[in-house]
Order: sequence, then C-alpha cells, then structure tokens
Amino acid sequence: AMAGRSWVGLAGVLGGAAVYVTVQVALLAVSARRGRCRARSSAPFERVLPTSAPARAHVLVLGDSTGVGVGVDDPCASLAGLLARDFPGSTLENRSIAGARLLDTLHQVLVPRAGFPVRARHDLVMVHAGGNDVLRVGSMRDALSDADTLCAALCDRADHVVWFGSANIGLSPLFLPPFGRWMTARMRRANGAFRRIAGRHGVVFFDYFREAARDPYSRKPERYYAADGVHPSRAAYRYCYRQMRRALPLERWLHEPSQRAARPANDAPNGSRTSQEAPVSR
Repeated sequence: AMAGRSWVGLAGVLGGAAVYVTVQVALLAVSARRGRCRARSSAPFERVLPTSAPARAHVLVLGDSTGVGVGVDDPCASLAGLLARDFPGSTLENRSIAGARLLDTLHQVLVPRAGFPVRARHDLVMVHAGGNDVLRVGSMRDALSDADTLCAALCDRADHVVWFGSANIGLSPLFLPPFGRWMTARMRRANGAFRRIAGRHGVVFFDYFREAARDPYSRKPERYYAADGVHPSRAAYRYCYRQMRRALPLERWLHEPSQRAARPANDAPNGSRTSQEAPVSR
C-alpha cells in the first residue's frame, strides 16, 4: 500500500511537471508566432541622403530584431530611427534581420543593402546581437567565437563600434520559473563574456543585464515589453536611446550638432541614475 501511494504521488508530480512544461512551451510558441508576425510587418529604419546633400557621416546598423525595431509600429521609434531624427546629416544603412544570431550578423557585414553604396569604412556601427544565441540554446563556445570574429571584423571597417547587449531575458513575461531563472543564468554568463570580448577589441558595450532587484523593465512589464512578452516596447527603445545619447560623444563621431539635447540623467524607469543602469565598457 505504501509503495502504491508512493507511485501515485510520483505520478502526480510528473504529471504536474509535464503540464508546467507544456504551458511554458505553449507560451514560447505563441510569443514566437507573434514575433514572426511583427517581424514580417516591420521594416528596418534606414535613410539615404540625396547626392545634392552629401552625408556628414555614415552609420551602419547590424543584428537582429532589435536592430529592425520589432516591438514598435513605427520604425522611426527604433534606435536607428531616433538616431536619424537627432542627426539628419547622416546616412543610415540598416542590414538587421529578425532572428539573426552572431554568425548571421557577421555575414551581414559582407552583404550591403540595395540602394546603398558599398563603403570600405563607416563612421559608426551599431550592433544588436547575441540575444538569439542565448535564447536558442546553442553552443555558447561557438557564440563566443563568433562574437570575437565579429568584433575584429567591425573594428577593421568602422571608426566607432557600439554593441548593445541584451537585458535579463529571464525576467520577461515570456518565461515562468524555473525556466526564467535558468535563462537569467545563461544570459548572465553570456553578457559577461560578450563584455570582455568587446573590451579586448575596443568596442563600446552597453550592458543592459540586471539582476531581478535592479531590473527596470520587469518592474513595469506592461510599459517596457511589447505584446509578445520579449521584445522591447516603444518606451524601452526610447529609454535605451537616451542612455546611449548621454554616454557617447555622438556629435563628435557623426560630425554634426544634435537636433535635440539628451534628456536629464535621472530619467530612468526606476528613478535611479542611468549610469547605474547601463554601464558602458570599452
């Protein structure tokens, strides 16, 4: 009888675990479907200046869906669009593709967008990559090797390279515990390694990873996450852009004064100073 009760208890635990896993897989499938729909309807922001008005600077955007601007309905609200708004004298070429990994981003370096002149060198390269390498649970060793190769290739082709690291994906509404904790641990290791690789190459790395107690996005998920529960919202892109504007000498890099002043340094989702929210490494 005791053995029978034990087996019944074990079966109940396993059954509950199976239901739990099924729910998490279903959430992932729904989010992926929403993400694909958004990606299909999203066009990356880019701009070619007329030959009558030569560009002051040339900006290249590479990477995944965050480079495309998935999560907002208007590409002007993406990081690329916000940069173009403030620096109208810059040509902006955006080769980002939703779902791209680091290896895909490396391939983007070699394939220019139609309508843009082939350039041997850019004034600024903005990289949005690494999150999909973590989400898709591939080999981390391969991802780090790809990151190293990518940084080396970009430094040969640009005066300045900025890499935007991923936030703590495990805290997004998409993941349930314990999956969220596992994804947080994976992202923690990856972002730390990406930051060290960027530093070796002189690449500016924006580290948006935060532990649960300090993560600004998960405190207001309805504001800072898109409907799919993983991509940034308009407010999140705007917040990240403000941090970049305050931290980097873009006026000098892009050879023109900004059309808008950077917002005050205490304009962060949780009221803390931005310098504590997104440390920058070189």
